[in-house]
Amino acid sequence: MSNFYYPAYFKLMTKIKKLPIGPKPVFYGSTTLGARGQVVIPIKARRDFKLKDGEELLVSGVHRRFLMVMKLDELKGVVSELSGHMKVFQQMISKSKSKKS
Repeated sequence: MSNFYYPAYFKLMTKIKKLPIGPKPVFYGSTTLGARGQVVIPIKARRDFKLKDGEELLVSGVHRRFLMVMKLDELKGVVSELSGHMKVFQQMISKSKSKKS
């Protein structure tokens, strides 16, 4: 996500639900990739994001430079919330178009 979109994304996310961290990135430490491709998420990050053993995480990348990890349940919630907003926006667009006709 580029810096252009980050503030708007954060503002939307704080409206959807209270986030455990502020708008600025938090450095939790470093980790090492193991022989089987596993990494350990630092304990402070696991606590802040309430990660539990066996929880499903989504791993995505940006421009082959950044890896992002997100709780799958959180992503489902965001998508659901955004789809609700999309319906409202579509109604607003339809009303705007009908007024112009």
